[in-house]
Amino acid sequence: MKIIHLLLLVFIIGVALTVYTGRRYLKGLKIESTTAPIMNYQQLDIQCATHIRDASSMQIFFDGQSYTVMLSDGLCEEIRENTVAPKLFYDQEKDVVFHEGHLMPKVYIFLSLFPAILLPLLGFIVYRKELNKSVSSM
Repeated sequence: MKIIHLLLLVFIIGVALTVYTGRRYLKGLKIESTTAPIMNYQQLDIQCATHIRDASSMQIFFDGQSYTVMLSDGLCEEIRENTVAPKLFYDQEKDVVFHEGHLMPKVYIFLSLFPAILLPLLGFIVYRKELNKSVSSM
């Protein structure tokens, strides 16, 4: 495999991942705009992140099943103190309950687009003199 083919393959896979995350984000926005937030759920447990590597989550009981909903850190403390009620939405196709804006956070689109553009660009700059050679000779 030539180096240019490898760089093109990385670019195509990165763009495909970006398109997938973008579609999931738009699907979340569509669900939020067309359906009302669910109200008939029971909060079972809430776990707020104590470390930056942890994620805040909430266990709820909705429609006869238990779901785990990921939350942002600031919202987790407000829910624990009962100062705010979260807006939760239900995706019937995937059977997922998610917090407003969290089916696919917008930052994931940028995080998938960044390596799709940057890796092939850096690879092209670094190996521009060896584009006709194979990957095994790098």
